[in-house]
Amino acid sequence: HKKEAEFCFNKLDDAIYTGDKRPNFLFSWNITKQHFSPENIKIIHIIRDIEDIALSYCKRALNDKDKWHENRDHKTAIHETNHNNEVLKGILNDPLWKDSVLIVNYNDFFSSKALVEKVFQALNLTISADLSKEIDTFLESSQKILKKDRHLSKHQQRYIDKNFDQELHNTIKTYALQ
Repeated sequence: HKKEAEFCFNKLDDAIYTGDKRPNFLFSWNITKQHFSPENIKIIHIIRDIEDIALSYCKRALNDKDKWHENRDHKTAIHETNHNNEVLKGILNDPLWKDSVLIVNYNDFFSSKALVEKVFQALNLTISADLSKEIDTFLESSQKILKKDRHLSKHQQRYIDKNFDQELHNTIKTYALQ
């Protein structure tokens, strides 16, 4: 764990904000909580539908620019998301850490300026007039993404139905900022 911790600190340096959108981001939670106190960390977890996550993994596995191994597909997405949700559930049930996590629903975040503003407020960030206009533009363009058809193969959907812990995922969703 020492090497992982050193890598983490070297990578973060003196960053105030850092993040990662991958569901396996919390795999290193035990290392994170050893090196940061609850008041010095804020996790914004954007919860997405598993179908979107699975399709994203498949797309990245096929994209040479992403440098993902071809086996990091819908199956990996399911297992990493299940594990992440288990870790997240533990954090949310831990009185010491629960206030360090902000859950945001993906579709809501990309369609609600009020929700974006609440996230900025939770990070103690102010939104300037220029940034407010940028957020409006961002939300406008996000609507196109949200309306895209996303189709899994029957095989992929069966795998998800059999292996994804939807009940746990729904529990995590109940914590989402409104």
